[in-house]
Amino acid sequence: MLQSLIKHELLVCAVRGARPTAYQVDCFASPWIDPEKVGDVFRRDTAFVTHLATQWTESEFHPVVFAAGGAEPLARGPFAAELQRLGMEGVLAHGTYDALGKPVSLFVLATMPGDFDREQAFPLELIAPFLHLAWMRSQLGGPLEESGTTAQSVDPLTAREKEILRWIHLGKSNFEIGTILGISPLTVKNHVQKILRKLNVQNRTHAVGRALELRILDV
Repeated sequence: MLQSLIKHELLVCAVRGARPTAYQVDCFASPWIDPEKVGDVFRRDTAFVTHLATQWTESEFHPVVFAAGGAEPLARGPFAAELQRLGMEGVLAHGTYDALGKPVSLFVLATMPGDFDREQAFPLELIAPFLHLAWMRSQLGGPLEESGTTAQSVDPLTAREKEILRWIHLGKSNFEIGTILGISPLTVKNHVQKILRKLNVQNRTHAVGRALELRILDV
């Protein structure tokens, strides 16, 4: 499905570990690419991960598009050099973040020269939360059941909490949700914390994924 939306030769999935530059990494690639080697280069190139997370955060979590081998810090280093060696130049990156505005997961797509443009970043923005959920499921070997959460064990969300969760699903910030609903951002934040606690998740992205899984959220 992802390939039909955004043509790419390589997909690197990375989820943040205990340290800011420590990421669990999986790599999916075309048959002519060794995914283990590329994934290992990505994992060891902590400078790339740091630059990517920083640039993505500073861009207010908009997708990052660049060319390997360019002048910016992201375009240099071992990972960018490996992409160039494989003949790939275009790089598109996006991910998910938690309620504190810290990156949780990063998805890096690479392709042949000239295949990426800014218009292709939009689909990645839409599907990043679902990519995160699908990848986490694959890591767990099945549905997200590590917390023991079921539809029956979740505390019922109030009508207001469901409303806020729907706006979160649409990518709205606390400030934007507050403006829409006529309440303060602090009140929205308090509701979000209750939602996270009731769903037994750590961040907004996981909350949306869990709500969709439990069919609490109608889309």
